Amino acid sequence: MYKVKHAQRTLSLVAGDSQKEVDFSDIYGPIMGYATKPIGTIPAGQSADLAIYDGATEVLAPIDISVGDVTNKNSFVNGIVTPLTVEYPGRIKAQITPSAVLAGAEAYKVKVIIFYAIERSATAAGNTPNINDCL
Repeated sequence: MYKVKHAQRTLSLVAGDSQKEVDFSDIYGPIMGYATKPIGTIPAGQSADLAIYDGATEVLAPIDISVGDVTNKNSFVNGIVTPLTVEYPGRIKAQITPSAVLAGAEAYKVKVIIFYAIERSATAAGNTPNINDCL
């Protein structure tokens, strides 16, 4: 089994924003998964895409954040954390792109959580952890 840790960031999107990004400089092991949670209401008819980069390399192509939504901030269980494997992460960056530039009083936040392994026990199989190794 692997011991799992997480790093989380909240991106705030306000009027005029067409994209926001944030660095995850505190990840010290192989990435195994991610989860997202919109905070606030995404304007009707709009969506937002999440992309994750390792340096300049895209490791998660833009995907609508509704795919990985969690029901509340305390509900991270198997099936809600979406698997994502990055064996040797470097400079990880999450990027949120709304489907349209926010206007007027439109604003919402997106919490992005990245789960990573920090230690492997004698019972772990193979060299690359995945999220099931930690559950």
